[in-house]
Amino acid sequence: MFERRVVLRAPDGSASNGFIDLYRRGAFVCEAKQTGRTLDTSGWDKAMLRAHNQADQYVRALPADEGRPPFILVVDVGRNIELYAGFSRSGATYTPFPDPRAHRIRLEDLRRDDIRERLRAVWLDPASLDPARRSARVTRDIAEMVLWIGYLQWHIRSMGQATVPEPMLRDFRNIENRDALIAYEREELVTDEAGRPVTRWDGESYRTSPVTGEPVPDETAQMPLYRYVEPRKAEWPQADHIVGNPPFIGNKRMRAALGDGYVDAVRDTRPEVPESADFVMYWWHIAAETVRAGEAKHFGFITTNSIKQAFNRRVVEAQLRANDPLSIVFAIPDHPWVDAADGAAVRIAMTVGEAGTHDGRILQVREETATDQDEVAVQLQESTGRLFPDLKIGVNVAAVRPLTANSAISNRGVIPHGEGMTVTEEQATALGLGVVAGLDARLRPYRNGRDLTQTPRNVRVIDMHGLSAEQVREQFPAVYQWLSERVKPERDQNKDRDLREKWWLHRRNNEDLRNSMRGINRYVATVQTSKHRLFTFLDVAVLPDDKLIAITMDDSTWLGVLSSRIHVVWALATGATLEDRPVYNKTTCFEAFPFPSIGNDLAASEASREVADRAKSRKSPNRSMPTASASRPNTRN
Repeated sequence: MFERRVVLRAPDGSASNGFIDLYRRGAFVCEAKQTGRTLDTSGWDKAMLRAHNQADQYVRALPADEGRPPFILVVDVGRNIELYAGFSRSGATYTPFPDPRAHRIRLEDLRRDDIRERLRAVWLDPASLDPARRSARVTRDIAEMVLWIGYLQWHIRSMGQATVPEPMLRDFRNIENRDALIAYEREELVTDEAGRPVTRWDGESYRTSPVTGEPVPDETAQMPLYRYVEPRKAEWPQADHIVGNPPFIGNKRMRAALGDGYVDAVRDTRPEVPESADFVMYWWHIAAETVRAGEAKHFGFITTNSIKQAFNRRVVEAQLRANDPLSIVFAIPDHPWVDAADGAAVRIAMTVGEAGTHDGRILQVREETATDQDEVAVQLQESTGRLFPDLKIGVNVAAVRPLTANSAISNRGVIPHGEGMTVTEEQATALGLGVVAGLDARLRPYRNGRDLTQTPRNVRVIDMHGLSAEQVREQFPAVYQWLSERVKPERDQNKDRDLREKWWLHRRNNEDLRNSMRGINRYVATVQTSKHRLFTFLDVAVLPDDKLIAITMDDSTWLGVLSSRIHVVWALATGATLEDRPVYNKTTCFEAFPFPSIGNDLAASEASREVADRAKSRKSPNRSMPTASASRPNTRN
């Protein structure tokens, strides 16, 4: 059917008509465009993505009695066909078919018999393309092959090269396809008081704002919310060894990637795992508990290298410090990984756990060389010893604890949340900077990591902390209008109630930081994640970004101490790494650092000041404040 009409409903209850270019019930929705753009360029990719999102909206608008088709086709007429499949028929997710490398069909590809047969099946028998129909046979074939190889190895090892009898194979029923973290009675749609499904913005679709001309969330692109009824811990099958490569999803992306209902169910059933931990750490925790209980001998996982960072390290530390402890007996803390599907380069870690107290082997990458095979050749250096939660051997610096004397001094900066929260100097002037009374204190100079390590952007951040929306409108009407047009539309689609209702304020206002800045004229700042550890003074009028650590010390003596080789070595040892960059964790790097007691020691104080004041000859780009830095020392033996 051409031009199939569907009704698109907005969250406010309004409706509009949409028209599917080509529709076959039970088979596909097709959205056709003539992009006029060069194939495989960024602009072309974005145009095709917009067409896919439009087709996805049409799928969701189809009547329930027609069901959701298994395919979405996106066509650049005369040039390209893209296939996306969702064989669950739920309409929740359509993924490239048959995979991200082969879902695009070009005009010249139609010469191939297999491509024409694939398109014929999409039209006439789409279910025949469902991999699940073949998965049972493939899984059985693989299982039989593994068992056959194992039998051959045992037979030859035991009886030599004699004639090998064919083994009698049976269904061992030990391959399962289910959720690894939770079991539940059923899924239910979340509905409102009127029984209508509750939805949220899909987190991906945007439209052009008629006011600003900039992309804003498309409020018509909605996803249903589900709740999991009576969730409980999933039981893992009995095994001698547990191995895996669990999903790499950071804690801040879990809700967007998995949905609120699923994340809540997982966290409710595993409250002992900190909510700040990444998704992969749930697998690590369950496997460690299983091994410590004697129900398995070992476990081994590939994870992101962020397992060493403080928010994930807590999971590892709890297992290593338990009364019946776990030991890490093998680790590669940081290793390159190239995704074969899209060529993306990430850093991973590998860990193996065993019950009891044991020394372990650690392999550290000493040299990396790119190859022409989308791989990275590495040279490893092996060491042995007791492995600690930070995946290091030697002194257990991961066990250091914050010192009371250092509390309430270091803080991360603010999170404005929304591009409209920052303005250029020209935009600030247009909003009334220098003319409107009190606005200078509300449009504050703003610095992030790149501003400190490269050329500052010279931007300001809108800071309405302490004001109600009505007060902002009365005192600063131009700023109120700016925020209404550029920040509020995106906040309105956010699932966080506080962000929606307090759209004129920052996501993270950081009261502790503001309180610690009182009574000083400047403070020390350092970039949280950086190859080189640099400390610099910033004027107290400058508001730091969340990726900066603000240390409210205004004496250059302490800038000298922070920039000293001793402190840099300490920060490297107690901090973490992100990819190949050291991370300055304020809890371990600053709050646990044993600062020298200078007191009235004039010589020590002057020596420390000299380290900091050397930098006065090379002014920092940030308000002409002095800066000091220390290079990463050579820590090899």
